Amino acid sequence: MDWKFLEFIKSGKLLFIASVAVNFAVYFLGNVVPRMQNPMIGGPIDFYSVFMKTAEIFIERPANIYFDTDHTLYRNLPAHMLYLVIFHYIGGQHALNLFSHSLIIFYVNLGSCYLISSICQLECMQERATILIKRPFFLMAAYMLLLMHGLEYLFGHSHAQAGFFALVGIYYYLQGRKHLAVMSWSIAAIFKLNPLLWVFFFIWERPWKKLMKNMIYAAIPQLPSMIMFLTWPKLITDFFNSNVHFSTEWAPLVYPVSGTISREFSYLFSTDIVPFAIATLFMVAPFTIYILYKFNLDKMDKLMIVALSTIAILPDFTTAHIFYIAGLFLTWSSVRSSLISNREKISLSITLGIPTLATTPWFYFPFISPFYVIPLGYILIKVLKQSRESMVAEPS
Repeated sequence: MDWKFLEFIKSGKLLFIASVAVNFAVYFLGNVVPRMQNPMIGGPIDFYSVFMKTAEIFIERPANIYFDTDHTLYRNLPAHMLYLVIFHYIGGQHALNLFSHSLIIFYVNLGSCYLISSICQLECMQERATILIKRPFFLMAAYMLLLMHGLEYLFGHSHAQAGFFALVGIYYYLQGRKHLAVMSWSIAAIFKLNPLLWVFFFIWERPWKKLMKNMIYAAIPQLPSMIMFLTWPKLITDFFNSNVHFSTEWAPLVYPVSGTISREFSYLFSTDIVPFAIATLFMVAPFTIYILYKFNLDKMDKLMIVALSTIAILPDFTTAHIFYIAGLFLTWSSVRSSLISNREKISLSITLGIPTLATTPWFYFPFISPFYVIPLGYILIKVLKQSRESMVAEPS
């Protein structure tokens, strides 16, 4: 066999090409084309029952996008409407707007792969690189082969777009350009709210001028939403009420399991999620901030701590939400850490990988949150233990 072809295989390029083909032909075309031929196949999907319905309401009654008769399922920031109305005007004949939206998701996925490759090539990553960082095509292939892509294409969600901008922010953060990182995560939050917590955790910086710079850059992507909130003040209360209503009324019906510990506690004790969510917020958020700014941790470890803290704090983290952290998980699990040994990293990666890289656990496992909260707890305890040991070792 030709040595160039062998190197082509060893580099992961062949696997990546195959993964792109699977992503396009199986996940994308295999889910969208049947609906173009028969729009009613498989029953209603979120793209039409939530997003396109809300886009129509936005055009006719913009102040009512969150609550219009029985329509209470839309929870994104209002700026997301500026993206969705494009597909409303494309029209739903033969599911053309769903096809167009899913095609964009495909290109977004390719963009995420490019970002994974770019992150792996950063000097701070190469210094602690494993063989996977040096051969990022394997990581890119793993991303494209995630079974969850099928649900993303079929239901017309925006998790992949949020994941793309999350990766953009990770790239800038690792470069030391925090202002561009928080701006990227702020853009991601337009598609899905979760990355707003990333902005909150990382925006703090000294001196005052740097903090103000971060705040300005984080605010820029939110200007459309701010303008819409000021134009239609009703949207402000409706936005919060819609999210609370969904979390308390709809989520228990829609999500059989959740990566969020407070949600699964509420399931376990058959009670309201609110007390558990508030308790988790006040336990996890201050502790996370203390860990981030008190200790000199690797940037990748900081990113993973924030991602896992976000999953623990927010009311729901389910199924295709994994696109927020899939790229981060793949790169974090493939780089050496000064905090976590290689053996520990493997164990943590397996634990996190079960729900992040696979689809079936979300539908068959009774509890998902331990796969995220246990690694978070372990990493935080590891930080404190290492700090205590270093203090003991210091001469008095």
